[in-house]
Amino acid sequence: MSTNDEIVEKLQTIVEQIKPDADIDIEQLRQIASDLENIRSQLQFERTDARKNHKWREADKLKDAEQECTQALDSVTSAILRPILIGKNQDNLQEMRKILGEVKTAAKTQERIDFIIKSLSFLRRILT
Repeated sequence: MSTNDEIVEKLQTIVEQIKPDADIDIEQLRQIASDLENIRSQLQFERTDARKNHKWREADKLKDAEQECTQALDSVTSAILRPILIGKNQDNLQEMRKILGEVKTAAKTQERIDFIIKSLSFLRRILT
């Protein structure tokens, strides 16, 4: 699926922008929000297509990805509304590095939809 590949590439770009020890400014967050809105639209299209083709398992996974995307987008929106940057305390840094490692592992070992879900979960968790 070329759309799935596009989603994965966009998410990899977003995840690579977020460095555990770097601040994220408001403009970056706005761009991430815009990208997530586009990704959510693509996921909705993919899910509709899967349902039309009676690929129920794929449709269920895409629904999970779509929900995760919505939650990640909500977290980004919340971060934009807070006039502060994401904190850099050591606990947050260690947790972010661990999650980022999991996301990178998922990119290599799991299905694309699982990677999408893990990436969106990563974004939601660090921006909350």
